[in-house]
Formats: sequence, structure tokens, C-alpha cells
Amino acid sequence: MTEGAKQTVLLLHAAVVGAWSLNLLGRRLEREGFKVINHDYPNRKLTIFEAAEDILPLWKKVADENPGPVHIAGHSMGGLVARRLLNLHQPPNFSRLITMGTPHKGSPLADSLHNWIFYQWLFGPAGQDLITARPIDWPGPWPPAYEIGLVAGSVPVGPGTLTLRGRSDGTVLAESSQPSGGTDYVTVPATHTSIPYLKITAKLAANFFRTGRFKI
Repeated sequence: MTEGAKQTVLLLHAAVVGAWSLNLLGRRLEREGFKVINHDYPNRKLTIFEAAEDILPLWKKVADENPGPVHIAGHSMGGLVARRLLNLHQPPNFSRLITMGTPHKGSPLADSLHNWIFYQWLFGPAGQDLITARPIDWPGPWPPAYEIGLVAGSVPVGPGTLTLRGRSDGTVLAESSQPSGGTDYVTVPATHTSIPYLKITAKLAANFFRTGRFKI
């Protein structure tokens, strides 16, 4: 790595939505001094494995063209895509990954809905990758060899409000978004969808990318 070079963050959005959902987070990270690449990938047309392969050429280009540390932040399913991507290619200047509301251990909601036609239409092939009937190392070994910061929301309002048992953000259980073995953990006052929109999320992410810890 080049000493003092600018740090770069690749943003990977959640299922159903597009890169627009991380525009605000990206602008805030830019104000924190990071170069931001907010990538819009065809999440409704691909499995998570296929999505990672689709992003791989861009990821290699990001790492090659930016001599400073390169990081990834993934929201929800984007965090799983990021983990798979890092299995495919972990460049020497890769530094840290942050996942926000990512169902690392799968989603009970996906278990309930994955056979529904509307769910299949809405989430595409990747929706079948979100069930809990898979080992935690499905997107890669857990815990990973690199530093990973796990962000969870604490406001249980969403499609799982009445069905999820335990702490959740209304969509993903905290035990899935924050499995033991991570580098650092933080919980923000947000629903699943709103985690990336909070000012505090950007500030905590900037801290983690710089230091490996959310709070300094």
C-alpha cells in the first residue's frame, strides 16, 4: 500500500433495491475523506455467487487503480455478496469489510416465503440463497481472515415485526446480522431498510475503516 494514499470504499446494495439506496451513505463517506464507488449490480437476476462473479472485474479494477486501502460496505444481501467476492479475490490492499443488517446465518423470513411466487419474482434467484438451511460458511469461512464490522438495527419494524422471535431490525434477527467471531459490533437505532440512511452509520463506518473499530 502507498503510505498516505486515499482510502476507497466499494458499496454493495441490498436485494430488491439499487445503488440509489446507498447514495446518501456514499456522500457522507466522501465528506469523511473516502473515495466511494457505489456499484449497481443486477441483484434480481443473479444468485449471490453469480453476483459476486459479475462484480469481480470491477473489484479487481478498483484494487489495481487505487493504491491506498480498499474497503467494502454491504447492506443486507450486499454483505453476503461482498463475502463471496472476497473469496474470489482478496487484493493485497484490501483492508476491511462492513456489513449492515446482513443475514449471515440466513433469514427465517426467507424460510417462510421462498416458495411464494411473489417472493421469487421480487428477489429473483438470490432470494433462494437467503434461507437458514445452510451453514454459516456458505459465503465463505466464518469468521473470515480479514477484519469485519457488523452493524445491526434495533428498531423491529418491518415484514417480520410479528413473526421474528428475538432482537431484530424488523427483517433480520440480530443473531444473524451479528454472529460471534466478528472484529467489532455496533447497533444503531434503525429498521433494516434505514440502517444506511443514518448519519451515525456513516460516522461509525468511517471510524471502522480507519481504525478497525467503530468507536474511537
